[in-house]
Amino acid sequence: MTLVASALSPALGQNAQAAPDLALKASSAFATSTPTPAALSPGDLAPGLFIAQWLRGRPMPSFTPDSVSVVVFWASWCDASVAAISTLNAVQRRFAEQQVRLIAISSRDSEGESVARMKARLDSSAIPIEFSVAFDERRRTAHAWLDAAEQEYIPTAFIVDRTGKVAWIGSPLWPAGEFQEAVAATVAGELDARGLERLRDRWSNFVSRVQTLEGEAQQAQMTGQLDTAARIFDQLITLNVRNAPMYTINKFSMLLTRGREEQAYEFARAAIVGPLHNDASMLNELAWSILDEEGLEKRDFKLALAAARRAEELTQGQDPAILDTIARAYQCLGDLNQAIAFQTRAVELAPEDSERTQYAEKLVEYRKARGLENR
Repeated sequence: MTLVASALSPALGQNAQAAPDLALKASSAFATSTPTPAALSPGDLAPGLFIAQWLRGRPMPSFTPDSVSVVVFWASWCDASVAAISTLNAVQRRFAEQQVRLIAISSRDSEGESVARMKARLDSSAIPIEFSVAFDERRRTAHAWLDAAEQEYIPTAFIVDRTGKVAWIGSPLWPAGEFQEAVAATVAGELDARGLERLRDRWSNFVSRVQTLEGEAQQAQMTGQLDTAARIFDQLITLNVRNAPMYTINKFSMLLTRGREEQAYEFARAAIVGPLHNDASMLNELAWSILDEEGLEKRDFKLALAAARRAEELTQGQDPAILDTIARAYQCLGDLNQAIAFQTRAVELAPEDSERTQYAEKLVEYRKARGLENR
């Protein structure tokens, strides 16, 4: 087992160029024959907004003087955009009293983006959207911002300061924490040219340190130095707090699959109330690893259930994948009534595709085991 992903790229980490499904190039997804506009860089006046339809939140047709705005370009089909929802929500909540407004904009593109697809994505989101969402039918806004700034990937965020100038351009996801710090510095009036240079330098040094440790962890695993790898993961968990859940899962998976199951479970019990406590996706991954990883001599089904139930709490019981995991845990514990109840909910919430079919087949299996297949 090696590092699942680097913490420094979109959506928990592969380099975007190596993971086009996570952060697709804007140049291909948003192909246009319109001539390239003038470059847009920090320090330039922010372009206007040309919105065809507001889908969520309060409309923001123009920038308000003496306020800070955040404009994010994303898409319903982009996994990295979906992964950014929690981060964008947190920024909107954190800076609401400072009158910061955040707007996420999608545009019609070669991937089939549309108002209907974005509405469906918003309606099916397990996490409530706490910021404004708009649709740019003719790509006028995307052209004036995304294309002008020569940004090839989404999601991309633009921070507009109180004077109406672009203060910062970058990913809201990586390096984890730079976007939040940039918003805070803009609100405080500290992100001028020198402030931006200091911020970029600081994060460049941080990225270099994290990359070095990730490489050392991977090398230690490859050479069988598990204790060394575990110590490096602990350093990464402390150093890179926002990506601590990913490193936690990496360490757990390494221990679990390399003959150290008891150590893995002890580590996981602390992680559920520590680094993973508020990360539903990673909690579900931990639980599923216990339930499904091949070759384990011992499986802690109660631990898997505890992790999955916490994930259910975080998603308010609206994520069918998590409900499916809970059902599996109950089945493994011999409680078929609960397994059937949770699997039924998973089927009801799943979209009409292969995922729902798989959940339905599992429900039939549980009902047969309970002697209910003919009822």
